[in-house]
Amino acid sequence: MNFRLLFMSLAAVSWGTIGTTMVLLNQSTPLSPLLVGFWRVAIASPLLLLAASRNQKLWRIYSSQELKVYLALGACMAVY
Repeated sequence: MNFRLLFMSLAAVSWGTIGTTMVLLNQSTPLSPLLVGFWRVAIASPLLLLAASRNQKLWRIYSSQELKVYLALGACMAVY
């Protein structure tokens, strides 16, 4: 089984359902979209780091330019 395809499909479904999820959350709880976004990042970041720690190729030494780009991309995702 191709796990990459499965994981990409799950990510696409998760990404596409955030609008519906926010509508349902707003009906049942007083959580703001900002708070929900914070918790999504706070929960997902350690889980992604744990998953990445199992692959040693992902932990190579990056150049300072690459590191800046990756940090900027991560910050943009967190802000979004």
